[in-house]
Amino acid sequence: IVGNVSCGFTSNGVVAVNPVLGGTPPYQYSRNAGTAFQVGSNFTNLIVGTYPMQVKDSRGCLSVVKNAIVANDCPVTQHLIQIKPTQLIPIVITSVSPNPATEELRLEVNSLYKREQQFEFFDVNGKAILSEKRQLDSGFNRISFDISSLPTGEYFIQTPGVSEGRNQPRRFVKVN
Repeated sequence: IVGNVSCGFTSNGVVAVNPVLGGTPPYQYSRNAGTAFQVGSNFTNLIVGTYPMQVKDSRGCLSVVKNAIVANDCPVTQHLIQIKPTQLIPIVITSVSPNPATEELRLEVNSLYKREQQFEFFDVNGKAILSEKRQLDSGFNRISFDISSLPTGEYFIQTPGVSEGRNQPRRFVKVN
């Protein structure tokens, strides 16, 4: 069961894993391809993204449930969020794929105008891991980043300096 993020790019998405059949209880649940597990089957406060769900029983047997995709309930025309009557966020990351990723991370980005933009990668503790600039055209852009040197884990990518820091970081998982 997936509850999408409300329009406005908040972090109120929900994933609830359906009851498990088989295995030996108690079960543990993961939303990040087995990097970390929790006892409860509900995951809340999620941002837009793909969550590779897994269930582990008390004997350590793993079951890959499926990817849960938390989307945004905004119509396409609202991807550029109005903050003040005359202020639009000039850049919005609309897609991060594949997720999980191994060697390369691809972004789909909408930009109000042509510009050079910094992209910053952070680990789950907020530590800056990577920072690269890319040239964006006005409108839709597809860009790629080499993430082969990153260790397995959960990361976030963000475009700093956009609309007074009100841009939403996007989550991805790096696997080997």
